[in-house]
Amino acid sequence: MPLPVLALIGGVMLFLHSHGTHPSVHKIAIHHAVMGTTALVAGLCKVTAGVKRQEGRSPWALAWTALVLLIGVELLVYTE
Repeated sequence: MPLPVLALIGGVMLFLHSHGTHPSVHKIAIHHAVMGTTALVAGLCKVTAGVKRQEGRSPWALAWTALVLLIGVELLVYTE
C-alpha cells in the first residue's frame, strides 16, 4: 500500500504549494491541478481495488494502471 498512499500525498501536495511570482504561474497551476487530480484518483482507485477483492482483474486495478501511465505522459509533456 505505500505507492497509493504516496500518490495521494503527492496529489494533495500539488494543490497545496505555489510558485509565487514565477512568470508562468497560471500555466504551472493548471498543470499541477491536472496532475494532482490524476494522482488522487489513481490512489483512490488502487485503495478501492485493494479493499474490494474480486474474482479476476478488478476494474479499479485497471483504472490504477491506466492513471499511472497517464501521470507518466503528463510528466513527459510538463513544462514551465
